Amino acid sequence: MAEVNSKSVNLSIALCLVLIMFFLMISNVSADNITVFYDNFENWTGWANYSYGIVEQSSTVSHSGNYSLEKYGTSTSNNDPSGGYKNLSKPVGRDIVVSGWVYRVYPYTGGRWDRIGIEDSNFNGYSIRIEHDYNKIAIEKRVGGIAVSTLALANWDPPENQWYYFKFYVLSNGTLKLEVYNASGALEATVSTVDTTYNKFDRVVVHGGYIYYVDDLEVEYLHPLKVEYLEEYNINATVDGSGKTNYNPSLTGHFIIKNTAPYIEDTLNNVWIAINLTNNASGLRVIYNGTPKGVFIKSSAPAYTNLPQTNTYVFIPVLPNNSYVELAYDISASDVIPVLINETYQNKIPANRLSNWSINLTVYVNKNIVPNGTNVNINIVKYLSNGQFYDNFENWTGWVNYSKGAVKQSSTVSHSGNYSLEKYLNYDPNGGYKKLPAVIGRDVIVKGWIYRPSNWGGGPIDRIGLEDSNFNGYSFEVNHYSNYTSIDRRTNGNPTEISQEVPWNPPEDQWYYFELKIYSNGTITFSTYYQNGTLAATVSTVDTTYNKFDRVVVHGGYIYYVDDLEVDSKNFNFYGNKNWSYLKITSVKPSIGSAYTFDGDYFKKDYNTSLPTALNWSNVILNWSKSSANLIFNISGNFTYANRSTTKVDFGFAKITFNYNGTHTNTSIEGVYASGNCMISTSHGTTGEINVWTENATFKNTAKSYSFNLTTFKIWAVNKSAYDLCYDPFNTSILINGSNYSLQPNVIVPAGEMWTSPTFNFTFSGVPIVWADYVFSITKDGYSITQETSQMGSSYIIVEEIYVVGSYLVKVTKHIVPNADGSYDVYIVVENIGSEKTPNYVYVYDLVPKNFTVSDEWVNRSIMLIANGSKVLTSNSRYNLSMWWALKSIYPGADGDGSYTDWNEIQNNQTVVIHYKLNGTGEFYPSDAFIVGIDPTNSLLPTTSPKITTVTGDINNNTEPLLALTTLLTTLTLIIRRITN
Repeated sequence: MAEVNSKSVNLSIALCLVLIMFFLMISNVSADNITVFYDNFENWTGWANYSYGIVEQSSTVSHSGNYSLEKYGTSTSNNDPSGGYKNLSKPVGRDIVVSGWVYRVYPYTGGRWDRIGIEDSNFNGYSIRIEHDYNKIAIEKRVGGIAVSTLALANWDPPENQWYYFKFYVLSNGTLKLEVYNASGALEATVSTVDTTYNKFDRVVVHGGYIYYVDDLEVEYLHPLKVEYLEEYNINATVDGSGKTNYNPSLTGHFIIKNTAPYIEDTLNNVWIAINLTNNASGLRVIYNGTPKGVFIKSSAPAYTNLPQTNTYVFIPVLPNNSYVELAYDISASDVIPVLINETYQNKIPANRLSNWSINLTVYVNKNIVPNGTNVNINIVKYLSNGQFYDNFENWTGWVNYSKGAVKQSSTVSHSGNYSLEKYLNYDPNGGYKKLPAVIGRDVIVKGWIYRPSNWGGGPIDRIGLEDSNFNGYSFEVNHYSNYTSIDRRTNGNPTEISQEVPWNPPEDQWYYFELKIYSNGTITFSTYYQNGTLAATVSTVDTTYNKFDRVVVHGGYIYYVDDLEVDSKNFNFYGNKNWSYLKITSVKPSIGSAYTFDGDYFKKDYNTSLPTALNWSNVILNWSKSSANLIFNISGNFTYANRSTTKVDFGFAKITFNYNGTHTNTSIEGVYASGNCMISTSHGTTGEINVWTENATFKNTAKSYSFNLTTFKIWAVNKSAYDLCYDPFNTSILINGSNYSLQPNVIVPAGEMWTSPTFNFTFSGVPIVWADYVFSITKDGYSITQETSQMGSSYIIVEEIYVVGSYLVKVTKHIVPNADGSYDVYIVVENIGSEKTPNYVYVYDLVPKNFTVSDEWVNRSIMLIANGSKVLTSNSRYNLSMWWALKSIYPGADGDGSYTDWNEIQNNQTVVIHYKLNGTGEFYPSDAFIVGIDPTNSLLPTTSPKITTVTGDINNNTEPLLALTTLLTTLTLIIRRITN
């Protein structure tokens, strides 16, 4: 009887069975990966009609088998967006490809466009469009099922009354790509674009016109093993509305190695990455390790990896499914900013009243950095801020699952509004996190509300922490099984209890409030409160291990809910100020792309109050031809301020995300080696003849997401009687002659499949032991390499500042009104739009250009005029007369519209109007008349003209410092008028 030796092994054992992967620099990789959806319509299940659409199983035509899907209709109401859909087996993210075969009937009976989409439960997503009348292919964005925009368009004459094939890629770097093939499989056209609006999908939708047929419809994951190199621009910039932006840039390179396969059988072992670092100002460092073992930086790799010679290697002993490792290094670079920002806006507003200002934001490509012909994809998120992080989960943005955890927006329960965060999968330390816009220190409070249902089911502890990029920090415990609270220190996300356990029986099926306070003196305090505000339990400890944090993390068991989550720092204002009692974005207008407002995370307000305090501007694609884009948005705000002096305050920030194909350095990934999991079996037996033995071996691919290319197979037998040597199969002294065979199968073994060798015979008088060895590599479709420039996280921050005037704020407007006789009426409107009365002696100044005479001078309410005068100028080439007026106290509350006919404000002494008439003689320039002066300390005008004397201060104690005359620069067509005798 044959003796069978069956082994399930990790391929790094003594048999030297190895999985070798050489990663080449490739631009396009076809996928042979995990299928998450496939329908050949032989069995009609799961399809539902959408809107007024009709889809049904049909035997009229088919690409395979006997049936296909028919998009049917009898009236225009059955056209797009109407159709049908089928849910996927589970929701998917990006890095997928949707493919299938389509047959369009000619002559047409309904709408002439074939349209198939990948969408979410709200029918938001992307679709392809094949136009049979205009001979086009396109990629569309859908909102609520409606195709709201065409993202890309190309020419193609699609076939009719025959099948064509499509592949639609949705990639994590934002790329959307459509390829169409003819019936014989030849690629005929392609179109691509970039859009990052949607990232989760749960259904395939057949939209479009009718009649057409679909067959062999499939959705697959792409590239389960991903190695990415990205360059991160760490940029901080400040704007104050003047149009000048102050930058503070740096550049960091990041390597991300991800095993995105969903099954534990796809665990990779002995992962080695060969890297050539260039332009580096530091060595490589690990910033995140999502594996159960270490990550090591080496200067050389073992010979068996056959990796090329480079200056740096990364060794990862175990890379489980759904895990990743991130490493980084500092790059020596100057003038590194590829995307520049400019903002202009009115940079002074009054305190203690509602004010409105308009921001003009321009983003443009730095042609010194970005090569000609390269597209830069930009997304801008703008937040208004009153000084703290606050998330009520009404808008679900920025949350990322941590390790094997899962968090999501939920409408099951909420403390305020309609939504909360639900922690719904896997135990601690798994969970989810959201990054703060900057690294903050101690003297910080994390607070919020938690709801634990009594039927929670998995893991009894509520745990929320404040941590750094390595998930080092502090969190609390509320234990619903052992009934206590305590404080943990987190190291790489893993908890160590550092306080006593204070008894408390936490409520369930109702909300409780918590505060975690981390002080600079080392003290850490955690307190809980009942729904009525009563203190429930408090625990304290001292620990000084960690002092910097950049994210809030929801750990613990499941299921529980979190709402109204806040982070309030004593030393960091989240680019805002707590004295903003009101901030709101009232309108947005982009020059390209799309923009919308939402309730942001950095303006704390009353519970159940929703305000548009943030905006998202996306689909901005710039290059040398289209090098800039513009966004105009309006803001309303009220700043509480008791002092009379002017103060500069932050009111928000913008996060700029961008990427383009290309890197700033020549750093590269040169190769990767890894071993995976398989099962091998060897067998041998007798043939019935004396001393004649048989041998063969079987290789089974036990992975679920990787196909292997089996390149080399060896089989041999050794003498079992040599007891002290037989356990070394490579000892040639015990090799049995005639048993040693070597083949190069060069066959692809798909996931779950096996390959069996031929059977060989050899002669031996004793009992042999048969050994087998394989060399195989992952197929090219199982991996991808990405090298791109990309801003990551929130490192590109534009901080916005504005001046707030605490007392009076004077605005001056000058009108020059032409008359039929060639003269001009001049109206100077002086308004107090502030919250306090001005002092007496508000000085207003004006200059009269050369070759003009002045007449008909008056102030509309003479009671407001204290004094006035003029002085002839002899040394100025443009002006010959300086005029001034001293006004009495102007009352607050003017609307700032500059009107010289607002009789109500004039009567209330909130507005003063000065008038005179100008008449030119000879050659004169009316444009020179556009100049006016006012007290610049508390005025809306910039200070750019020659110095003059004026008055500022409070009503009872006036002073007279030297202040600059200010000019109102207004566009005016130059008029030259000549008077002849």
